[in-house]
Amino acid sequence: MKNIYMIPSISIALLILTSIFFIVVYHNTESRNIVFAFSAVVGTVFMFYMNVFFELEDTNENYVINTELSIFHDRPEVAQHIYPVSSNYRIHIDLNASEWLAKNEPKLFKENPQKVMHHLIMYSLVGFLISEENDYKKTTKAFSRMHFTSFRIRPEEKEKDTFIPIKQFSKLLQDNGNIFAPVPFKVITKGIFLPPKSKLEFKQDELIIENPFSTIHFTIEDSDSEWYGTPGSNIAHAELLEDGSHKYETRYFNINIKAKEPKIS
Repeated sequence: MKNIYMIPSISIALLILTSIFFIVVYHNTESRNIVFAFSAVVGTVFMFYMNVFFELEDTNENYVINTELSIFHDRPEVAQHIYPVSSNYRIHIDLNASEWLAKNEPKLFKENPQKVMHHLIMYSLVGFLISEENDYKKTTKAFSRMHFTSFRIRPEEKEKDTFIPIKQFSKLLQDNGNIFAPVPFKVITKGIFLPPKSKLEFKQDELIIENPFSTIHFTIEDSDSEWYGTPGSNIAHAELLEDGSHKYETRYFNINIKAKEPKIS
């Protein structure tokens, strides 16, 4: 991680040294060697600033996560038909949200399936962050046939870092009209630990984490298309319910991740 305070400190030190050298040269203008040496120092300082302010560029990294959600209208339920083995908590977070919706707003499964799946993608992303990426300082150690991960849980452990409680995530989901905002996250963590001075922001389909060291954008991209075949199958045959409606409905999404690390300034 870059130290963004390093360059200003060096700049101040160089300015002070240059001023001292100028005073020395001013009182020794008859010494040709001192004048030449001072000219070399000025040229070096000038080239240093030119490189810092014109050649250093922001570092940008882009990633795309492909995923999908399916609505099983016969239950009803919304979930991914198969979850990766590595997604320890996400399956429980998604199914808990689906169960809550089936009890409280079951009509939404048929009336607005696109909204149900789109909102669950964002809710699931938040759940992933607070359950799997809850501490940027977490460590993992390997032992015989086992891996142990240690991370902070209590807010008082944050020291100089930023702690964002789960209730703040839920509040932001609610403010953005996410239908799953009332669903509690059943995880052992109480929030996430981020670098100092970090900020969290929601903008419609975008989650932004920003601090002096980097800015990360998570953007939900909807394919705006449906698949009515059996989830996970390439067979286009669509099964129907007794009322003639589709038994399954799948939508595909991209989670676009853009990480930007500012140039040192």
